[in-house]
Amino acid sequence: MIIANLPIEGCLKLTNYENKDNRGSSFSLFSSEELLQKGYFFSLDQVYVSENTKEGTIRGLHYQDKPFEQQKIVTCTQGSIFDVILDLREHSKTYLDYIYINLNSQFKESIYIPAGCAHGFQTTCPNTRVDYLISGKYEMNYSRGIKYNDPFFNISWPIEYDITISEQDENWGDFNCPKK
Repeated sequence: MIIANLPIEGCLKLTNYENKDNRGSSFSLFSSEELLQKGYFFSLDQVYVSENTKEGTIRGLHYQDKPFEQQKIVTCTQGSIFDVILDLREHSKTYLDYIYINLNSQFKESIYIPAGCAHGFQTTCPNTRVDYLISGKYEMNYSRGIKYNDPFFNISWPIEYDITISEQDENWGDFNCPKK
């Protein structure tokens, strides 16, 4: 695995080695040892799969409040997504910054998202699958979100027409920005 820093503090791009032969290919989605060698501890508690039939589907931006924050490793295993990570950690150098990265199943790349960051994505083709490796359990009472089109962040999603989104994600309130 090749591990590279991304512009959000503590956020990583993981490029997975692919093995190909006459049967096809295989690759590893996760190596706790390789992350630990770079100073990142990740306790795998859940594996979550998101299957999306429509292009333009938005999921997120989701996070959990303290003390139930979660780390995530996100991989697009079928199709392609526009992936967004938003830093909500007040102590971070990149507090309130966000980045996006295009992930697709062809390049075998994953994103490591540190605890305290919100995450969301939009599918950029139909029949897209996203796999999440999650550290920490889901706690409904600590689950939070930021609306995909919140004016404070003004994220430019690649598909603006025929968006498919859950009622919950559509109804998150506007972000109440503390001073940076």
